[in-house]
Amino acid sequence: MKTLLFTISIVTSIIANAQQSKTLNIATAGSLGTTLSASEKINLSSLVVTGNIDARDFVILRDSMPSLTDIDLSSVKIVAYLGEGGTADSSENKNHRYNADEIPPNAFYNANTWSAKTNLQSIKLPESITKIGIGAFKNCTGLWSFDFPQNLTQLASFSFAGCSGLTSLNIPESVNVIGYYVFQGCSRVKSITANNPVPAVLLDFKDDFYLINKASCILFVKKGSNSLYKEAIQ
Repeated sequence: MKTLLFTISIVTSIIANAQQSKTLNIATAGSLGTTLSASEKINLSSLVVTGNIDARDFVILRDSMPSLTDIDLSSVKIVAYLGEGGTADSSENKNHRYNADEIPPNAFYNANTWSAKTNLQSIKLPESITKIGIGAFKNCTGLWSFDFPQNLTQLASFSFAGCSGLTSLNIPESVNVIGYYVFQGCSRVKSITANNPVPAVLLDFKDDFYLINKASCILFVKKGSNSLYKEAIQ
């Protein structure tokens, strides 16, 4: 009897572990919520998505998958969307335009409930991304691994504010605009690599790097760019 129970326990454990990770192709953007089962939404901790997604699919990742810690979107195409059900919906406005090749605003921070996806640890984004939207990863305190897409040009305001788990920032050469309070509260960052030989335009004159220790954090810039960065704001 004990052997039977032990065997059942092992089988149950194997099944549970098998449900924790999944690779999924989404042919039609906006259909992630109907493609996943109720059990998968609750239990999956790792998800690889290919195909096409839009702001409605980010809502599922953000609000309906409580166990999700690791997301791989490196092979998806983020398509444009206009309408309801996206990440920026509010009680006052439920009709938004979301652009293609952008991480939508509030992708992993629900501004209506003031809650972030704090258990998100790592995410891989497609290299086609050109902008990370307002508050996209705000207060995602569990996020420790993040590779900026190499075609990224803009970091919108608050996009990484409060991401206290990040320890380094490697900002691509393509980034030329950084919004308000983008890295505010990223208190564990020990190194910042700015690959653009010309400092990006900082819309905030004082608080983009608030709570990052300026005495211990090292800023790496390209050879010959020292004087430009010393003269730049912040």
